[in-house]
Order: sequence, then C-alpha cells, then structure tokens
Amino acid sequence: VYTRAGFPNTRGKRKTVFKGSRKKKRFTFINRIQPGDWLYYVNYQYKRVPHSGIFIAWLNKRKKRALIMSYRGARSRTPGGLSTYDLRSVYNIIRPQDG
Repeated sequence: VYTRAGFPNTRGKRKTVFKGSRKKKRFTFINRIQPGDWLYYVNYQYKRVPHSGIFIAWLNKRKKRALIMSYRGARSRTPGGLSTYDLRSVYNIIRPQDG
C-alpha cells in the first residue's frame, strides 16, 4: 500500500518511528501512534501471532482498541478490510515521509 501511494522503501520515503521486539516484549507507548502508521503488533484475537496493518483511528484509546486496515494473511484471496484490534502490544511503527 505504501509503495502504491508513493512511499516506496527507498530514499527516505518511510521512517521507522519505533523498533521494539515482540519476543523481548519491548512495546511502544500508544501516544506515538498516528493515523496512517503501519503497525506491527501481537494479534490477540487470533492465537497471539504477529500481525501488521495500517492504523486508522482509536475506537477506545483507554482500552487500546483501534480501527486497523489489514490483510487477513495466510494467502487469503480476500482483500484487506477494516477490523478492530487490541493494540496493547505494538512493537514496530513505520510512517510515510514526504521528501
């Protein structure tokens, strides 16, 4: 999505805002997250596997529930869609950069 939107992974078009570790349990503070950020997080809704998606908005910031645009994965033919996710364990934030 970032590449198609003009933010390829070259020439400073993307910035890693936070790089933690799922295995070492190094997670970010939720105040760092902004709309449009590509997040990597623990998917508590499905076997606690790693997952990623683009942050849209908070549905309940206090409970760390957010609206995320994500692809189901597992080679699904279903396109990405909007879903609610628990973001208490975000371990990577990538942000598009102009110029």
